[in-house]
Amino acid sequence: MAIGSEIDPREALTIDLPTYGPINPAEWLKIDWSQYLHTAMIDGRDVNYLEYGDRSKPTVMLVHGLAGCWQNWLANVIGLAEKFHVVAIDLPGFGASELPADGISIPGYANCVAGLLDHLEAASAYVIGNSMGGMTSLQLALDHPARVERLVLVSPAGWSTNHVPPAVGQAAGLAALIFGRVAANRDAIVRRPRLRARALRGVVAHPEKISGEVAYELLGGTGGEGFAGALRAILAHDFRPRLGEIQQPTLFIWGRRDGVVSSRDVIKFGDQMPHAEKILLRDTGHVAMVEHPEWFDRTATDFLLR
Repeated sequence: MAIGSEIDPREALTIDLPTYGPINPAEWLKIDWSQYLHTAMIDGRDVNYLEYGDRSKPTVMLVHGLAGCWQNWLANVIGLAEKFHVVAIDLPGFGASELPADGISIPGYANCVAGLLDHLEAASAYVIGNSMGGMTSLQLALDHPARVERLVLVSPAGWSTNHVPPAVGQAAGLAALIFGRVAANRDAIVRRPRLRARALRGVVAHPEKISGEVAYELLGGTGGEGFAGALRAILAHDFRPRLGEIQQPTLFIWGRRDGVVSSRDVIKFGDQMPHAEKILLRDTGHVAMVEHPEWFDRTATDFLLR
């Protein structure tokens, strides 16, 4: 069934995909990405971002999740660039971006994305966000609605994360320390299949099918100094009463085997938003854009340009 077909709006379209992982060779490995990296000064802080593709095409903004960085989208940049001018941000405190001056918050992250659009002289953009990046994208649509054309959200945080026990927030510093050790040892982790599977458990459905190169990039943001503050910001922020204000067409994509954010949230989000479509992918984890990159690029492009 194609996206947009007649389905019960209370349900999600559930899809079985015939393959797992990339179908084609990893073209992104052949590119020197450093030539596409830039720095913008936003609110007095350096923000790192990737800019790739033809500026005459519509802009798509890619927003990574907690413990992520722009490299989370490496498998998607080339495919999306066929139709879009692609921008991928390092949120403050992650990747090569400085911590924000006033501490981390979800509205602050949304303002930072809007600031990057200002820097790029882009009046608006299509926005794709994963996990915390999906939460940030929704906040962007609430606070800066004119800047958002359409949304594609991959397993966004913001619903069940409001029911997490307080102890999780209190342990944010310990979690940051653990993830920092993962980042520091990622060379050794990606070379050992058992360690790689343990590090990616819950994030992807089949760690053994994720290449070492992809695993290395996925683990690259785990040592971000913004981790603890960002985790506390996710748990503290509640925009659920406002979701009905979002008028932009929105596509939710969720893996049934998501071990980070419950896939049941897809229905709850969709029920609150008047123009939402929902896809559940069987045998898929938290990062559908990494686990099914070619399918994701086609599906996102078709929805955004429909």
